[in-house]
Amino acid sequence: MIRTGTIPLGGRGGDVAIAADLLEVRGISADGVFTTDITASTFSSAPAGNLNVTVGRLILQDGGTLSTSSLGSGQGGSLTVRAEDSVEVIGISPDGRFPSALFATSGNSRQQATGNGGDLTVITDTFHLQEGGTASVRSFGAGNAGNLSIQVEVLQLEQGATIDGTTVAGRGGSIHINAQQVTLRQGSRIATDAGSTDGGNIAIATDTLVALDNSDITANALEGTGGRVFVEAAGIFGTQFRDRTTPKSDITATSSLGAEFDGVVAITTPEVEVQSLLNELTAEFLTTEAIIADSCLSHANDPQGSLTVTGTGGLPTNPYRPSGTRYPIASIQTLEARRDLIGGRSPQEADMQATDTKESPRSWQLGDPIQEARSIMATPDGRLLLGTAPPQALVLRQAKDLICHRAG
Repeated sequence: MIRTGTIPLGGRGGDVAIAADLLEVRGISADGVFTTDITASTFSSAPAGNLNVTVGRLILQDGGTLSTSSLGSGQGGSLTVRAEDSVEVIGISPDGRFPSALFATSGNSRQQATGNGGDLTVITDTFHLQEGGTASVRSFGAGNAGNLSIQVEVLQLEQGATIDGTTVAGRGGSIHINAQQVTLRQGSRIATDAGSTDGGNIAIATDTLVALDNSDITANALEGTGGRVFVEAAGIFGTQFRDRTTPKSDITATSSLGAEFDGVVAITTPEVEVQSLLNELTAEFLTTEAIIADSCLSHANDPQGSLTVTGTGGLPTNPYRPSGTRYPIASIQTLEARRDLIGGRSPQEADMQATDTKESPRSWQLGDPIQEARSIMATPDGRLLLGTAPPQALVLRQAKDLICHRAG
């Protein structure tokens, strides 16, 4: 332990300054009487000294404490912690008597005092209290509680952790928290409750406030007027103002004397205009005509380009002479080739299998429509037959349908 103090005949207590990359304070003495601590106290009317800690990381665990206190009528000193990375206050002593803590108090659990408690300031990136860990500026006697200021990125309280500015007979303390995120879970508390006097003040400014599992923010009073709670947050989750404490997570400033003595709870969240976040949509429904007009099918016959045939030179075609055919002559498969394509079966067998799903062709009869010939096909015996669609046209049409379907 490291301690400075004032005795009844002495003057002001000395200051303690610590600078380190890592500071760990753990456990209690072997006989269980003393905690492992670094403290600056006054036992007289003289003011106590101040405790300043500048570290990369601070760990208080198993009952370890940093504290300034007034155990007489003198003013308690200030405790200031600046940690570049984090401050962790974890658990209680092995015998369950002493919490790991940051204290700037008036009196303690064994001794009352009339002097006022000092101020506690924590500046770090992450401030984590858990398993009963405490940060406190409370007063155990007639002295006033001090002020507690927390400036962090992330503040987390878990498993019964507390941030405390309560008082028995003196004025309640004030707690000021400025953080991007504040989270309370599993019965944790932020409190400036009072006994025979008025409740203290709590001011929280954060982007996100989350309080779950019966975790409360209170400035209540037993025999005085309730305190004041101000919360300014972009989002609040799991908690809300209530006129009394409940098994849920509450924000309260009540008085046991009655509702007319209740304090003030003011919760401010930014007003968001939902209309400004929405895109303006057309009032007209989309029609089937519009869908079809913009589909691939509607543009299937549109000209997509141009083709110019320049020929291979020579004289132009004479319009008075017979025109040469522009249609390629396709070959008709022989019976042997068709047998190969249908897996060795005869054409008759294949045709009989297809009769269940396809009608047999019939000869042209009088009255049937006449179609213009569009192709010439050559049979193996040298005959030329006129047809309505050449195989090349069928292949191109199928290709166009596939492309159109995939593009759509």
